[in-house]
Amino acid sequence: MTQPVKKTVQCRLNFARGGPLFVAPSMSSASETEVGLAVVNAAEAVTSEQDDAVDVSTMDEEPCQPKLGVYAPVSKSKTEKGKLVTKRRDFQPTWFERFPWLEFSLEKKAAFCYCCRHFAVLSQGGDTTFIKNGFSDWFHALENKRGLRGHDDSLVHKNAYAMWQERKERLDKNETITTLVCDKQLERNRYYVKSIAEVVQFLAINCLSFRGDECAYDFDAACDEHPSGLFLRLFDYTLSKDTKLYEIMKHIPRNAHYRSPAIQNEVIHIMKDVVIEETICDITSADIPYYTIKSDGTRDRSNTENVSVAVRYTSRMERFTKN
Repeated sequence: MTQPVKKTVQCRLNFARGGPLFVAPSMSSASETEVGLAVVNAAEAVTSEQDDAVDVSTMDEEPCQPKLGVYAPVSKSKTEKGKLVTKRRDFQPTWFERFPWLEFSLEKKAAFCYCCRHFAVLSQGGDTTFIKNGFSDWFHALENKRGLRGHDDSLVHKNAYAMWQERKERLDKNETITTLVCDKQLERNRYYVKSIAEVVQFLAINCLSFRGDECAYDFDAACDEHPSGLFLRLFDYTLSKDTKLYEIMKHIPRNAHYRSPAIQNEVIHIMKDVVIEETICDITSADIPYYTIKSDGTRDRSNTENVSVAVRYTSRMERFTKN
């Protein structure tokens, strides 16, 4: 028996000076295990959001740089001295030599950045054109501070390029993380990072503050007997209940505890990507191609705008009943 089932996905966006800080899903949107695994994968190799192009290079492959006579020409017409002049521009294969990170997608007919797709930390800001949709403005490709040159000079790209070169050197020397660390240690590291992600998810979903009045973000740096802030207190409570995590915690290096505010924000950013990805997938795969978006907002005591967005759509689910 098939019955239409209405689904509602609610997200809360907290806007501050720097833009949206968090998207809080309902508990059914993404399980703690799914989010934890996503965070673990990002911790092992900081990767960018997945692009839609499927004919570009994957991790540890060389950038996709096809040598063609014609790529994706575009035309632009304008009037000069009373005459209509049409100019034509196209992607040039010589750009591959000037920008070794550059790759071209025949499916998207656009250029992408190899190192930014795999290594860019999007929470640091920067342009995502070379990561998601691709660049195809050939008229301004080589202009100063625009196009390929502008992307090549960006800080996010330089950091991603450095990480790419470091990974290539490690692969050449057979010194990757998987070869330097035993399987048991990798499993312990994954369990530790996953536990941190679950604490972050619990606080974020319930719209609870992470840090207290103190600037401390580590147990040893707290000013009193107990850790400062809900994040450290909840993590401390988890340690008291999880004996496996407590044993792992004893061997975590002091310079790599992954509990700093920067790591917390990075985990929230990864969760946001997971929720948006799953929500879009559910809506686009619904049997009935209609959906409704509702939003409302109000300011809190700190004058921060809190916007609640609800997406409602209908899908058909097979339900079986026993006679």
